[in-house]
Amino acid sequence: TTTVTTTTMYQCALVAVLAAVFAGGDGGVRAWSAPGHRIIGRIATAMTSERTQQAVVKQLGGVNWYERTKQYPMGVIAWADTYSRLPGNSWSYPLHFAYTHGYPYLDYKRDCAVNCSRSMLREGYCEQGQVLSDCCVIAAVDKYRQELFRELVLGERNATADRGNTNSTMVKLALLGHTVGDMHQPLHVDLKDDYGGNTFKVKWFGEAMCGHDPYKKPCNIHKIFDFNVINKRLDDFGSPPADYSDDDEREHKFANYLLARYRPLAWTLMNMYNPTQWAVESVSLASMSYLVNEGYDIESVYYDNVLPVLEQQLYKAGRRLAFLTQFLFSGKVTECAESAGG
Repeated sequence: TTTVTTTTMYQCALVAVLAAVFAGGDGGVRAWSAPGHRIIGRIATAMTSERTQQAVVKQLGGVNWYERTKQYPMGVIAWADTYSRLPGNSWSYPLHFAYTHGYPYLDYKRDCAVNCSRSMLREGYCEQGQVLSDCCVIAAVDKYRQELFRELVLGERNATADRGNTNSTMVKLALLGHTVGDMHQPLHVDLKDDYGGNTFKVKWFGEAMCGHDPYKKPCNIHKIFDFNVINKRLDDFGSPPADYSDDDEREHKFANYLLARYRPLAWTLMNMYNPTQWAVESVSLASMSYLVNEGYDIESVYYDNVLPVLEQQLYKAGRRLAFLTQFLFSGKVTECAESAGG
């Protein structure tokens, strides 16, 4: 095994920004609720070979993407949100999103640059007035697919993992799976500077509060996209488990429905290689969330129009994650294409 220094340096991997935004736990910027991430994991698993599935389980420490365990009660694919809140891991916060600051298009240099926050200045991650580059979800996917390729395919090791980074294969793979999902939630590549719609308050079928007790919070457009729409759709596949912590068979049924409906799409038309293009797609979809005024009571018309878009995004995230993992663990694009039905 050869140890090398990664040639592409991601400055954001050495710092943590926007920690104050996330300090509020569940009120921070999250993509897809845990069910959404697990559904993506189920789709990715179904679209990879048995060999790749076994390799993923091995590298993730004996669990698959979506399995709920004592160590990963929401599933390892959703665990990155928890990981980013643990002491010493705040460097990974900005790797969950990208904002275009009001522009209707994505500009990587502009939208993946952030200022050093006060909390990161206090912790010594960056200097006052410093602008940090490559701090976004696009950089995260590109970074971890490159580092995992070097390690798993070329047999090299990343020698740059220092403070504010990780040299753990398990963590890199978990972050890759999670951030691929994040990028496909339109409000994680958002047009406005409103923390992905977290400050854009709305109602949900007459209710001003969203979420499960005891974690209910005022509804916002971000919560609607990553939690409420998915949970309402899951009701079409049966009743929820009596215990919220139990596996939800409805997620399995929903994932199978998405596979059956969208799998015939030609994989060659989905741009499997370019995370920036995936983000561009999300930017174009994010605008639809703001077609209502703040305070709007979201009901059936809005839900019926948003649902097919989010379903396609869940499927595309799963399929693209399958493509990445299939290549990482087999080294064969052709094998990936066959497993993906292309």
